[in-house]
Amino acid sequence: MALQQGVVEFLIRELLPRVRDRASVMSLSRQNVTSPVKDIAAFLESEGFSTKPLEGMNKITSREIFQAFGFEKYDDVDFTVSESCTMVHDMNTPIPETLANSYDLVFEHGTLEHIFDIKTAFENIIRMVKVGGTIFHLAPLDLVNHGFYNFSPTLYYDIYRVNGFMPVTFFMAESPEKWWKDPNFHYKKMEFNVGRIKPTARKKYYPMLACVAVKERDLGCFHIPIQAIYDPETDFDPVF
Repeated sequence: MALQQGVVEFLIRELLPRVRDRASVMSLSRQNVTSPVKDIAAFLESEGFSTKPLEGMNKITSREIFQAFGFEKYDDVDFTVSESCTMVHDMNTPIPETLANSYDLVFEHGTLEHIFDIKTAFENIIRMVKVGGTIFHLAPLDLVNHGFYNFSPTLYYDIYRVNGFMPVTFFMAESPEKWWKDPNFHYKKMEFNVGRIKPTARKKYYPMLACVAVKERDLGCFHIPIQAIYDPETDFDPVF
């Protein structure tokens, strides 16, 4: 996936206020920014952010965006050197112990659905973030055959509620089909419910789901969830 100006605005409005410290960020893959550099620079400046990381750049990525946001350390990870990430690692396999409890923010946008071993990938993400740190996801809801999976809100909710995260916040979003041309991104906050949802989007847009989860405590190991609608530890009504 990539970042257009509307997503950058969304991150400023809804993600950054939920990040307690901006010392370090880990991005799953390096995201290209599709909007012109001059437009992104003008927008960031209008929001009070430094545009120094963008100076002299003809093309920018998630690295420059998070540097502009004020993060002191930026890392990104991919399974291949071709993406120019700071570290090469296959998220289907456990991360090195040196990465545990290292990041104030773990940022994932359109990457996780392409990783087959979801359990290991989530366990890696949870291990990388510090206590008090934040995990962010933004994923398509109905792009069949785009990746291995399309994720439901209950996947994020149930994984994070049994692994020491609180709160877990959701947004229903709409991304343009031609995201490389259209800078807009629409979203609204969504309360989690165990009932079925039917994602919709305006014409020439597709539905996406954003999740922001804060690590309240470290449980020491990964806990496999029971879906909330069936878990006796929850009090949701069994609505189907």
